[in-house]
Amino acid sequence: MEFTWQGQSVTLQGDTTPISHSVSLLQFQDLLHSDEVAG
Repeated sequence: MEFTWQGQSVTLQGDTTPISHSVSLLQFQDLLHSDEVAG
């Protein structure tokens, strides 16, 4: 994906490493209520 941001050309490239980690419902809820995630 390519776009221009503040006059600069930016290219985003996905990470091809298929590493995923499971989280419990409690961990997910804690993450949602922490300041570690924007939103």
